[in-house]
Amino acid sequence: MSSNPLSIYSRPATNNELPESPLSSIAQAYLDALRAQQYSEHTVDRYLGVLDHFDHWMGVNGLRLEDIGATMGDRFVRSHLPTCSCSLKLHASVGESRAALRHLLKLFPDSLSEPSSLADPIAAEL
Repeated sequence: MSSNPLSIYSRPATNNELPESPLSSIAQAYLDALRAQQYSEHTVDRYLGVLDHFDHWMGVNGLRLEDIGATMGDRFVRSHLPTCSCSLKLHASVGESRAALRHLLKLFPDSLSEPSSLADPIAAEL
């Protein structure tokens, strides 16, 4: 396997610069965290697909690793996913995307202090 787990997913030809993608530096830590929690390879694969999609969206929007927070995850799920026309082959459900992004946020403890419907979708409804 390559050093960047996200590189196994197809990207549009115009966005092949994976070593410079926003999430490339933490993709391995994300993968390791999922495996340490003994997620099935199917789930790991699906969550990596979400991470790849999120990474692509970040790049298109000029966002950086330092910008990651719950608010950004909410924006991706609430604004981007419903109207997504990305050419990435892997598209996940909103619920699966939220779950995958919650795992990403765990790698950024400071970002968990932001209010988010990713952290508690029921509270967001109330």
